[in-house]
Amino acid sequence: MRRFPAPGAGLVPAKWLFGLTLLASLLGCESAIAPGDVRRVAIVLYSDTLRPGVLLQALAVVVNGAGEVVDDPSAGPVKWKSLTPTKLSVDAAGGLLALAPGVGVVRASVGRVVAERELQLVNPPAVTLVPSTDSVSLILPGSTAQLSATPFDASGQEIIGAPLVWTSDAPRIASVNALGVVTPVAVGRAVIRVFADGASRDVIVRVAPAPSATAPMIASISPALIGPGTTFTIRGSQLQPTGTGTSVYVDGRPAQLLTVNDSLITARLNTTTLPCLPTATVAVQVTALGGVAAISAGLELAPQRAPAVGEALVLTGAGDLRCLELPGEGEYLVSILNTARALGAGSLNLSFEARAGIATPLSIQAVASSATPRVSDAHLAIMEASRKALAERISASVMSELQVAPIGELTAVRVPNLDAANICTTYRSIQARTVYAGSRVYIVEDTATRLGSTPLLAGQMDVAIQRLGAEIDNLVWPIITRFGDPLVMDGRLDGNNRIVIALTPELNAMRGGAVFGAVVTCDFFARSQFAASNFGEMLYLQVPTLSGDLDAAVAIRRWRHTVRGTVAHELKHVVSFAERIVRNLPLEESWLEEATAQHAEELFTRALTSASATGDTEYATIRCEILAARGDGTCADTPALMKPTFDGLWDFLSAPSARSPLGALTGGDFSYYGSGWSLLRWAMDHSATAEATFTQQLTVNPQSGVANLEARAGRTWEQMLGRWSLALATDGRAATTSADPTLRFPSWNLSSIFAGLCGDLGPCGTAIATDTRYSRAHPLQALAPVGNFTLTVSELAPGGFQLVRVTPGAAGTRRFISLSATNGAPPPSTARLAILRVN
Repeated sequence: MRRFPAPGAGLVPAKWLFGLTLLASLLGCESAIAPGDVRRVAIVLYSDTLRPGVLLQALAVVVNGAGEVVDDPSAGPVKWKSLTPTKLSVDAAGGLLALAPGVGVVRASVGRVVAERELQLVNPPAVTLVPSTDSVSLILPGSTAQLSATPFDASGQEIIGAPLVWTSDAPRIASVNALGVVTPVAVGRAVIRVFADGASRDVIVRVAPAPSATAPMIASISPALIGPGTTFTIRGSQLQPTGTGTSVYVDGRPAQLLTVNDSLITARLNTTTLPCLPTATVAVQVTALGGVAAISAGLELAPQRAPAVGEALVLTGAGDLRCLELPGEGEYLVSILNTARALGAGSLNLSFEARAGIATPLSIQAVASSATPRVSDAHLAIMEASRKALAERISASVMSELQVAPIGELTAVRVPNLDAANICTTYRSIQARTVYAGSRVYIVEDTATRLGSTPLLAGQMDVAIQRLGAEIDNLVWPIITRFGDPLVMDGRLDGNNRIVIALTPELNAMRGGAVFGAVVTCDFFARSQFAASNFGEMLYLQVPTLSGDLDAAVAIRRWRHTVRGTVAHELKHVVSFAERIVRNLPLEESWLEEATAQHAEELFTRALTSASATGDTEYATIRCEILAARGDGTCADTPALMKPTFDGLWDFLSAPSARSPLGALTGGDFSYYGSGWSLLRWAMDHSATAEATFTQQLTVNPQSGVANLEARAGRTWEQMLGRWSLALATDGRAATTSADPTLRFPSWNLSSIFAGLCGDLGPCGTAIATDTRYSRAHPLQALAPVGNFTLTVSELAPGGFQLVRVTPGAAGTRRFISLSATNGAPPPSTARLAILRVN
């Protein structure tokens, strides 16, 4: 680095001369004063910044009242002074020397006339550091060691006064203060790291016991490999010379003493206070009043697992959750799970940290949150209202059954008021004409011809209604009886051996039109208990309207496209209500009730297409649902069945940490219809029980919710949730193919279906995108930070998960995964990990 001339060297750069002339002209002239009189002093510097250790010459320009530069002022010579002597040194000739980074202030004075100038004292960045030593050996108890380090810039010149930061990777072994003083704490090895800007260097510190004739004598330790919770035995002499005061440390961490005498100690490591580090040789230290002794032993903090490519692990053991060691060259999908069994359990906030390389743990930290979920969904609200009404019913014996009139005649029907707080106590009366009387169902149509100002089609839909009734009798009825007997209570109710389906615009008007079909528990009880009851198996459906420019044919076609799947869905609810009420069982939890109703629509799809339980059904099989919604003539009579299900599943997989298969967390969230169905679908796919037996047992079993699904599937909730989450990520995706059958859906090829939906409705195809939902070929995207990273998973919902891809490291390295609370305590009881090695 070029240095400026020393004081008195007589060299003034040409630019300074120009500066002096300019300065004199700027000072201006005043009234005539003797030439030697001083009116102004100015300090001229070549630069306003100065590097510590470098000299800069300052010049003082003295000007008289006439504006002239005075070479020999009568007031005396220029006097120089530093106002910041710890940062800047100034000699008598104006030579400035920066001593340390910061701000320096120099003063020049002639008599009583003073000038001051501020300089920024700045170092270049440190590029390298040279410590005073590479290693230090200390004894315990013993003295401290003073470390130092010299930083250098990119050109290799020493940097003066650069601040150094000192840290210890094991302060339990050796601590270091801000000045680099190292103090031994326990026997073992620590790394002291010094930082300056972006540069750092390590100093190895080894702490050994001080020799002493009175110190404990250790002969052996067993077992040779110690782990969390392991009881180990130390044998020797003088282990407790005075009967008190003995302590044991493993790698500087205190162990719990179980047995202590002069020749034997048994102890155990606390499992909740250990970090996640690789297996290593450490010191086991015995401290007694006579001194310190140590012996080497292996410390295994991380149980070692080596899954094969394609193998999945669901971690549920406390040891695996606290710390797990995996081969570092592998690539893994990690699913972070909240296995809470109900929405009310609250969400988890997680911090996920990963570092690459040997002995650098991947750490997950979690803390339970007290967040209260909010549920808002019209259909779910009806389900919950039915559950509430059932729980609050009164006992009575009076029956008031509905008697359906012959075809063409009218029947008075009560439609429960779905907008009311109690849907079973208020109702709206309608006159309904019988249009279809089949072997299993009656269908009656409200005679109203208008809904407000909107025209209806009452009396114009007989053919469509009769087609619907015939399909229910012949195709839908065998589907819903796979869940149970929908008429199991019929002998206690109206005794007509049929389900009554009422088409009414009252349903269009309720709940803002959000409920296309509804079944309520009120109808399974007498009117003396619930005034809105029709005392029979009932289903209420919306009717088509002629709003806009629709003609009757288009309106009926669109209604038929939606109503057929709705009927299968709602009739499944009839089965569940009847079977559970007749057995005096609580109703099924709403999320699982909806999931099984979605399965009824899936069975309807199989009846109409080539889909099967083991067919790995691809998008082409259900594509007609999308085309029919567009009015495509080749698919005109295809009902909407699986498309709404996959809509919900897509929404869930787009944000699986914020949503749950166990229900809605926010208003307008219908994703659990898809995610709950897929969880049920996965459980049935991998159960030894036949589907029909599985669904029947779900319906009539006293259990409900997660416990019911566990019992039917023969798997724990943790195992189901973990493997289901991985299957959602891997099914049909070549990059994550696994030989493990539980990591796929044999019934549906999810990747094909999602890609097809994106192709027809989103930007993956050539047509103009019509559904912003399908914005990519697959909704589930794993977070994939590169290198060392820390990420936060906020508000992980019960039943939700966050997928993270851990990229491979170099051969021979290890990965260390840990799960803990933010304060280092054991992880929340509902936090789990599922891991798949993908290569």
